[in-house]
Amino acid sequence: MDLADLKKAYSGYQFQDTPIYYFGLDGEERELVIAKNNKPLMFVWTSSEKKVNSLFAISNEFHTDNGLRPGMTIKQIKEIYPECEMAQDNMSGNMEYIFIPDKKVTLCFMSNQKTIGIYHDSEAVTLTTKIFKSDTFRVQFIETSR
Repeated sequence: MDLADLKKAYSGYQFQDTPIYYFGLDGEERELVIAKNNKPLMFVWTSSEKKVNSLFAISNEFHTDNGLRPGMTIKQIKEIYPECEMAQDNMSGNMEYIFIPDKKVTLCFMSNQKTIGIYHDSEAVTLTTKIFKSDTFRVQFIETSR
């Protein structure tokens, strides 16, 4: 989908130019936030060709059909997906995530602690774990990609 199609699909919404670091992502680029009544709902990640790469739900008004939404805790996620695994994002360093294959979404977490998960295999390319320091950490945003 290109940006023009997205703006047409959300014609009743505001598109706000926002620095990417607002979402904890490293960089000086500016991207768009889709808002309704000036309340941010989604962050739009675009390519240099103005194609939509990913949408990030940042409002708990957005949820999957089984209730996954921004703001929910790890405990709530484990009630739906008891075998879920958290992984560290190797590129950003300050983000961890839980990928939910059947919904094709990534639940993203950021913390001022070193990690949310307890990782043991430091030799792995991508560190994953089913053990968390606390089950009260909350989903920051949900990414869906094409």
